[in-house]
Amino acid sequence: MTYGSTPTAYLDRRQAAALAGGTRPVPTSFAVGDGGGAIPALSTAGGGLTNEIYRAAVTSAVVNPTNPTQVDITCVVPDTVPEFVIREVAVFDETGSQIGAATWNSNKPSGASYIFIFTLAFGNTDGVPIAPPAGVFATKAYVDAAINNIQITPYTGTEGVKIVDHQASLDYPDLPPDAAIADNDLLALFNALLGKYESTTVAQFAAAIASRLPAAAVVPSGTIIHVAQAKAPVGYLKANGNAVSRATYANLFAAIGTTFGAGDGATTFNLPDLRGEFIRSLDDGRGIDAGRAIGSDQPELIGPHNHPATTTGTTDSQGTHTHAATTTASILNGNGGTAQIANQQDVVVPGISNVAPTVTIAPAGAHSHNLTAQTQVSNNAGTENRPRNVALLACIKF
Repeated sequence: MTYGSTPTAYLDRRQAAALAGGTRPVPTSFAVGDGGGAIPALSTAGGGLTNEIYRAAVTSAVVNPTNPTQVDITCVVPDTVPEFVIREVAVFDETGSQIGAATWNSNKPSGASYIFIFTLAFGNTDGVPIAPPAGVFATKAYVDAAINNIQITPYTGTEGVKIVDHQASLDYPDLPPDAAIADNDLLALFNALLGKYESTTVAQFAAAIASRLPAAAVVPSGTIIHVAQAKAPVGYLKANGNAVSRATYANLFAAIGTTFGAGDGATTFNLPDLRGEFIRSLDDGRGIDAGRAIGSDQPELIGPHNHPATTTGTTDSQGTHTHAATTTASILNGNGGTAQIANQQDVVVPGISNVAPTVTIAPAGAHSHNLTAQTQVSNNAGTENRPRNVALLACIKF
């Protein structure tokens, strides 16, 4: 696929009408899309985009300094637009009609603005209304030269990182030669410089600045942080398992490779997906959680444990029953002897006393009772095992 840009047939007709006394078109807005997942064919028909993602007013439109037949139209996709791959661009005039089309393949990062210049051939720019830029824009060559003049040195005091940028101070009086920014406010440093220059991509600009920072001040690519906000800070991506460009995020790809997925196997790779996960440090030979590799998953497991239990029960009744009894008695007679009286005999002996009866109850024999018991085990289980926790957004440094 060949990338490029082209004026539409509508623009050609407007230009021809302008030569006959009509007005020339005014570039006023632009739109970007992802092509529905594929790079569309470049067309002069002006039928809009295959799958439009974002539309806004152009930032500026100026005559190209080296080619007066072309107009450079600056467009900005803000950081609030989620990450996607820009594969198609359209520019529209004051009537809403499409005057230009372009195709390319570039990733718009999450949490960062994307700035690009659409160069459109007008044939004759005489009489084209020009919108001056709202800020100062520069070519990539100028940016590279300006960055090379920046020297950043660490300090042991409270000043932290100090910017020394004499060329920038000449071009922009509001940026003093010595602007002190605290160690923990490197984002302010990046934003201050980004406000003065334009780069092809924010990621490349950030990498250029990071390469000139003291080693101790640079957060390595692949570093995981958790933030108390819903979007990733500048320089970071959400650790959500997405496939991202190997070229755009070259430093991150060099750090983690395809550990968390190879993406499409050629141009993308996967970020770690830490959504809803607890983090466990790699065992690294200690022997507590052996056999694990960086990025490996581990399923749920319940260790040995006990549950308190309470058991209650009752025995049943065997019903009404009897026991056999044997009764004997000895009666002293007058001669000092005894007379035995058989069991259950009625004996009446007038004038005789000292009767000593003996009662023997026979055992009922071996028998059993039924026991009915209930055991209640306490239970506070849910759908997963977890400790108390707080939800934060996991992000990875690119």
